[in-house]
Amino acid sequence: MHRAPPSGPRIIVGVNDTPGARWALAWALGESRLRHLPVHLVHAYQETTRLEHQPWFTTIDAAARLAAADMLARVLREVADGQLQGVELSASVRPGRPGVALTELTRSTDLLIVGRNRRRVPILSAGVTAYCQKHAKATVITVATPPPPDLVALSGERGGLWRRLKGPAGSPSGEQ
Repeated sequence: MHRAPPSGPRIIVGVNDTPGARWALAWALGESRLRHLPVHLVHAYQETTRLEHQPWFTTIDAAARLAAADMLARVLREVADGQLQGVELSASVRPGRPGVALTELTRSTDLLIVGRNRRRVPILSAGVTAYCQKHAKATVITVATPPPPDLVALSGERGGLWRRLKGPAGSPSGEQ
């Protein structure tokens, strides 16, 4: 799946099969409708290491590229749910590291959208986002995955669940 990205300002969004990337894609599609900018979807896949020039490596690369294109199309279908009116789309799958693949495409007039997943150890998920923020020529927007609905329902407000678990000041469990 490869169609040349448009030459003017555009929205570039990194897509993989994670909740953060899905939220980033949804945000990018909405932003495209608001700003009337085309969206270019990008997925980077792991390329094989070539020890020697064996013909079966080419087959593995082709299979990885095809699987990446299939995943990109599937995620777009699931996120957009047929609601792509007014959105100009292009897409590419690229071998290599995601941060490098995304930043190589950026220009100063672009918006680069990346998703951030909720993880217990935030530093582990910062790699692609941090790389893009440091190296992209474009404005980088990080879309955070919202908390699961059950946590929001339990808290009643932002941070409420933590306050309930922590209890009143000086009391770790809410007992006085």
